[in-house]
Amino acid sequence: MRVDTLIQKIDEGVIRLPYFRLDDSQKAQRHVHLTDLAALIDLRHAEAQEEFKKLWR
Repeated sequence: MRVDTLIQKIDEGVIRLPYFRLDDSQKAQRHVHLTDLAALIDLRHAEAQEEFKKLWR
């Protein structure tokens, strides 16, 4: 996924992940805190595990 697509999906609420800028400039790069990213990965992993269990039980 491209960065601009990710930002668009975050802004639309499709992906729930907070991001921030280190500077007030609109051109400043956006950053994601690693704990927020890890929480999203953990959530998606748990969802995938549940789906896997449903398919293979």
